[in-house]
Amino acid sequence: KDRILMSLRQYFLFGFQSRGIMNEPKIFMSMRGRHFKKEIAKIEKWRAKGEFLPDSNEDEVDHTSLSQKIKLLKPENRFPLFLNLLSCFLFMMNNYIIEPSSAYYAEALGSSDALSGIMVGAAPWFAIASAIVYSYWTNHNYKQPILLAGILQFIGNLMYSSAYSYKSIEMCLIGRAITGLGAPRVINRRYVADATPFELRTVASASFGLATALGAALGPGMAIILDRIEFEFYIPLVGEHYFNGMTGPGYFMA
Repeated sequence: KDRILMSLRQYFLFGFQSRGIMNEPKIFMSMRGRHFKKEIAKIEKWRAKGEFLPDSNEDEVDHTSLSQKIKLLKPENRFPLFLNLLSCFLFMMNNYIIEPSSAYYAEALGSSDALSGIMVGAAPWFAIASAIVYSYWTNHNYKQPILLAGILQFIGNLMYSSAYSYKSIEMCLIGRAITGLGAPRVINRRYVADATPFELRTVASASFGLATALGAALGPGMAIILDRIEFEFYIPLVGEHYFNGMTGPGYFMA
């Protein structure tokens, strides 16, 4: 959008006098972010009078503090907004937490370590398919799709970790695929956009990006911590299971 407006200013508004006006920061910055019709009217006045007179009412700076802007957020949307950011953080953490141990896990399941790439990539691939469904579903409801996504994440992570007890690479890959089907990022991003007022839209988008980056960064770090923990436990009707550096990421995220 900015590049298009810059081109239109350059070739259709400023004409041959563009170099002079574009080199004046006060003039250029006061017009940034305006609607195009207002820019045309502003430049027309500049050409007619030979000087740039900013409109004091239009150029006032918003000094509203962040705490005051947060009060504009409806109380019933605050906790759900936090849960959506937390959900985004946990999903990104879940995506990257298996990276350090995936090659060893593939070998332990009796397969080639080359399959570790499929183990890591299965979730994002299936997340693309689920994104279409969630995008349509969130036209009508947010609660049901986010609950389904959480259930799928829980089942997928349990299957991923339980595959070690059954020595089944197929079970491991199916678990990662189900985890991808539970990807909530489309739901999270849409709720952040719909539930926040215009004044908080930038802050909400930045928070979404921060949650994404933190999850991606802390995932491998948590895997290193879990690698130091190892024990066995018994589940009735299921049998003995193992918590170690390979299965720990799945159990922890579940």
